[in-house]
Amino acid sequence: MSKKDRKILEEALTRFHDSFGMEYQNRSDALICSQFVDGNQWDAQNKAKRESMNRPVLTINKLRKFINQILGDLQQNRPELMVSPKRGNASVAGAQLRNDIIRHIEDMSNADVAYDTAVQQALEGGYGFWRIITEYAKNSFDQDIYIKRVPNRFSVIMDQHSQLPTYEDGMYAFVIEKMSKKQFDIEYPNKSKNISSMENPYGVYEWYSDNTVTIAEYFWKEPYNEEIWQLESGEILLPEQIKLLKETGTIDNLEDPIVQKRIQTNYKIKWVKMTYDTILEGPIDFPGNYIPIIPIIGYEFNDQGLRRFRGIPYDALDSIRMYNYWKVTIAEILAAAPKTNRFATPEQVDGHTQQWNIMNEVPQPYVLYNFIPGQPPPLREEPMGLPVGAASEAQSAAQDIQDTIGLFAASLGSPSNERTGRAIRLRQERGDTTIHPFINNYQNSLLYTGKILLSMIPEVYNTERLVRLLSKDGEINEIMINNPTIDLRTAEKNIRNDLTVGEYDMIPTIGPNYATKRKEIVASMLDFLQFFPSAGPLLAPRIAKLMDWEGASGIGEELQQMMQQQQPADSSNGSKSSAKGIENMASIESNF
Repeated sequence: MSKKDRKILEEALTRFHDSFGMEYQNRSDALICSQFVDGNQWDAQNKAKRESMNRPVLTINKLRKFINQILGDLQQNRPELMVSPKRGNASVAGAQLRNDIIRHIEDMSNADVAYDTAVQQALEGGYGFWRIITEYAKNSFDQDIYIKRVPNRFSVIMDQHSQLPTYEDGMYAFVIEKMSKKQFDIEYPNKSKNISSMENPYGVYEWYSDNTVTIAEYFWKEPYNEEIWQLESGEILLPEQIKLLKETGTIDNLEDPIVQKRIQTNYKIKWVKMTYDTILEGPIDFPGNYIPIIPIIGYEFNDQGLRRFRGIPYDALDSIRMYNYWKVTIAEILAAAPKTNRFATPEQVDGHTQQWNIMNEVPQPYVLYNFIPGQPPPLREEPMGLPVGAASEAQSAAQDIQDTIGLFAASLGSPSNERTGRAIRLRQERGDTTIHPFINNYQNSLLYTGKILLSMIPEVYNTERLVRLLSKDGEINEIMINNPTIDLRTAEKNIRNDLTVGEYDMIPTIGPNYATKRKEIVASMLDFLQFFPSAGPLLAPRIAKLMDWEGASGIGEELQQMMQQQQPADSSNGSKSSAKGIENMASIESNF
């Protein structure tokens, strides 16, 4: 191993074990909370003790509905990424092009699955992740960008010295997986002989076992300095522009003089795949300026310099334990109570003893007895009633669960004492306030995703190639990017759809996605027609175009042409008004 590789490996191991130790409590808390959501709500020792004594161990899982409710709300109101031009020859058309590329990346990656997995992990255990990778297109040397889910949150180790919610300022990250030694020998035959069984000097993480090998993807930021200039006009010249001026020798031809220069620090993203004592692949440069692992966190607090994350269940754990305890207590009391007793004389049951013996085991519509004159019929003793004290405590514990989580029955759709629509909305809004930190953190994580994609796109899509675009209304198109052209009038060379120029930024927009908005528009238009039916010819083409069924768009076009043909050539004021209305409707539709 070279000295450079040895230095990378030593630094990686130091960083790994440092952050692994710092976040150990987060991992422990997340595991407990996730297990509670999955129904594992009894302490292992108590559970084993009760089972050994044949005592019931009941779990009434009231947690999952809270997680599903919040996750469903976020799925229906996903923040949407929007690119806006910032500076450096950025344009509105360039922003729209990048919007369509990012939308296509999300679509072909099935990114909603990655987002939902991470959000669910954050709701349950306080944090989750998704990541961004590059892969070669089939039968090509071109690469594509994909957003991938991280099913196991514990496979990611982030720089715990980071301060930003998205870990954007972190200097390194790891993605680990355990592989069987047999599989490792197949995939890395030239490296397997280097595996050692030496003891781990850090004493925190077991990299090797008898049957497995831990493999880690290691990302880190490598700093470098670059110079920027400011002209007298206020324009900022970026390093790429300065480099071009120096290469072409046109610095002296600047119209505005340079008023100041400064050195700024930027970072290259480096990547290797490693084990404890061997680098398996790399190091290589990863495209972009950010480590491509995106966390989403829940509630956060600082514990003497250590970042701690909490999910929805954390504060309700004791209430859940108490609820299960009182429920199982009620079950034990009722199970231990005597069965319903019946009193009869031997003469009354003579010949019918079989029916009477199984009366408490098998439901029967009736039992026979012998009528004896002068004797009353067999008597029945009332069964034991519900333990009032235990039932009251169980109800109190159920209320405590809602109080600690902050979501009440009315917020989850259960009937309540609110009767007016305004009162119901106010109660739901109080519940939304409880989950707002998750919504805000979700939005921050998506913004960070957009920043990573914007930094990767110029490096991944940097050659002339055909790419697919996905427009906001779901239409897929193909265009040629970085396409060199020549202006026939001036003989100047231009590059059409150049993704390597301009600086762009992300703008968050939260609300229903396009499909939801489209359905909402259709419903509103149909409601409007009930009060103003004469607007039907005006709205019908637009309604048809917004429908989801096959051929709806074509029918909308035909309706619009039919309407235009029916209008007289010398349009009256009324027809002009209708045409203006159509134009306004087209403008409204374009906003969605």
